[in-house]
Amino acid sequence: MERNRENLAREGAVGGLIGYLSTAEIHKRSLAPMAMSAIENLLSVATAKDAIINHPSGVKAIVKMVFRVSDHQGSESAVNSLLLICSDSKSAREKAIVDGVLTQLLLLLQSQCNGRIKTKARMLLKLLRSMWNE
Repeated sequence: MERNRENLAREGAVGGLIGYLSTAEIHKRSLAPMAMSAIENLLSVATAKDAIINHPSGVKAIVKMVFRVSDHQGSESAVNSLLLICSDSKSAREKAIVDGVLTQLLLLLQSQCNGRIKTKARMLLKLLRSMWNE
């Protein structure tokens, strides 16, 4: 399974999914949660993390999905993805902050989402808080 994810990431699946999320407002938004879930699954390999960080709109597309996705499953995938990316990369944390993740997370915390998503959103906020200490 891991080898398949590595192959998908190497062959550009991450770029295609990011491209879809970037234009999700034009396309059917009902598929955005599935795209976020696919990205989250691919992030178990380092190649996928690098692809998102190095993609011009990679982090930004995921940040946009934190609160915009119509169902909470997509929001959870977006928060999980950002946790995976930001935990290993200062550059990703900086990009996420510049792209407005703090506002998105605060809106998510005020929404009617479940406690698990709120807990992960708080974890991401604490991780991003470390940027102010540096």
